[in-house]
Amino acid sequence: MRRLSISDEGGYRRVVALEPIPKGSLTIDMRGGETIALEEMDDSYYAFQIDEALFLGTKEADEQDLTCFLNHSCHPNLSFHEGEAILINHHDIAPGEELT
Repeated sequence: MRRLSISDEGGYRRVVALEPIPKGSLTIDMRGGETIALEEMDDSYYAFQIDEALFLGTKEADEQDLTCFLNHSCHPNLSFHEGEAILINHHDIAPGEELT
């Protein structure tokens, strides 16, 4: 069963949980992304800031790649795991909750 889905309800694309996800049980592998220097960044990238002047992401949106549709939040429920390019959920996630 797929645990996540891309939703466009509300006028923007985002990743939502389809079922309850206990804390620490979800991992999203970001190792396929490219590293992008701050001076190269522009609005055409789908990227996460991983250091003060470094981003991880891609220029092409892939409709099957959930990482292209993870949105920013000041109170995220995902974080990078111990310096790796892997996102992990740091609290329980309810069905319908957006992953950020």
